[in-house]
Amino acid sequence: MTRPVAKPAGDALNESQRLRLRVSCQYIDRLLTDVGNILHAATSPSPFAKYIVDISPTEARVLEDYIQRLRGQLLRSLAWQQIEPGDPTIPATHAILTNLSFIDIAIEELRPRHMRGSGAVSDRIAGELNGVVHELRSLIEGMNRYLRQEMGTNLETRLERLQRQGADISLLQTTSEIITRHGLVEFRGRLEALT
Repeated sequence: MTRPVAKPAGDALNESQRLRLRVSCQYIDRLLTDVGNILHAATSPSPFAKYIVDISPTEARVLEDYIQRLRGQLLRSLAWQQIEPGDPTIPATHAILTNLSFIDIAIEELRPRHMRGSGAVSDRIAGELNGVVHELRSLIEGMNRYLRQEMGTNLETRLERLQRQGADISLLQTTSEIITRHGLVEFRGRLEALT
């Protein structure tokens, strides 16, 4: 992030105030994202709906317009003090892989040995539960493989570009191979940030 040019003392917020302005704008934006998600609950394919949709499509469009206008005002509020909103810092693939890890843990908790903590599980039901776990885990593993393959492809493309520009990428390639070989996905985002 580029540091904004300091304004004269009488016209500028101090550093703590500037930080508060930026953090508050980020928080407001996150809440606006939540509002947008609520507005689109009617079109969500989730079988576990959280909201009763009592907003018409026309009302939703009006509210989306307000959200857009609010976001524009947030940017103007930051620009007033020459504060940049900042660049994204978390690769989407890393965030998705993290969520998939938590999903995998939740699936594992469905195994009969864990369910027995809530009461007896017959052998027949245990077999069916294991089948449910197997089906769910195979889908999660497929998503994981796909994302890791895509991440590897994207990294390889960037490494090739760096090499064409004359950069020595041998250390980056070795690091990528170690991450892939040992499944150290938590380091993939950091490596990609270097390229």
